[in-house]
Amino acid sequence: MHTSISRPFNKRKIHRLFRHWITAEGPKILWTYTPVTYGLEEYADSTVYHCVDLLGEFPGVSASMIRNQEARLAPHTATAIGSSQVVEQHLIDTGFKNVLHWPNVADVETILNERPTESARDPKRVVFAGNLSRAKVDFKLLRDIVEAGFELHLAGPIAEGGGDATPEVEDLRERGAVYHGLLSLEELSRLYWTCSVGLIPYKLTSYTRGVNPLKTFEYLAAGLGVVSTAVPAVQAVPGHVVVVEDAIDSAAAIEAILSVTNSDAVDSRLEISKMNSWLGRGESARQLVADTFADIDTPGSL
Repeated sequence: MHTSISRPFNKRKIHRLFRHWITAEGPKILWTYTPVTYGLEEYADSTVYHCVDLLGEFPGVSASMIRNQEARLAPHTATAIGSSQVVEQHLIDTGFKNVLHWPNVADVETILNERPTESARDPKRVVFAGNLSRAKVDFKLLRDIVEAGFELHLAGPIAEGGGDATPEVEDLRERGAVYHGLLSLEELSRLYWTCSVGLIPYKLTSYTRGVNPLKTFEYLAAGLGVVSTAVPAVQAVPGHVVVVEDAIDSAAAIEAILSVTNSDAVDSRLEISKMNSWLGRGESARQLVADTFADIDTPGSL
């Protein structure tokens, strides 16, 4: 709630939560994933705005509020980060000057650590792990995949924004899909290693236009082929990632991926995932912090 009535209360609460950072001596960096900062950037020597979505396009979020807050934050931001080319262009158009392109990455190492000693992969088993939201997921596509004879596994929260999808999930379960609930990454990784294809069944909306699904690299880290709807940030990789323009083609795309899945394909997928891991992103983030403190010209802490 960021209405005119709630803003003074929110500001007091946020400033109280950050009071130790606000009063700390030495240079400070604000690294924020939301433009609604309630003025915290005023206490920072440098601000990083890390934008992983088109926040104003998410159902239930005020587009005008996000637009106004981003415009307000832009002049105070030393570095902005966009998770996709669409988000990056949005930041540039909003007035952010120094914009980096950092695609979302996955916890590849954890997934690799769960690799079984012997393959337990089922060629007809496919998986989607993510927020099961009406606003985001194409449930008709998932029904078509089940009806085509594939064993569909689902994991993730239901109705975390964008409407309650419980009826849609129950319908899929009645058709034979398996819903695992909310899994830890270790549990999810073990599920991945029993599957053959990972799905990104997103509707094409103004919101998903800016989404960069880290699931792409989670799936690849477990040796899965990937079948995705035509979300702009998902790029086709022959033999590994198939992008379908029409949901009708999804079952055929799964079969195409399965036809080239072998030990060489799995090894190639693991290598792609390693180039998009949190290990590498952590190094980039630490370097950005170090460079920022160097620009401030005094040692400090985040």
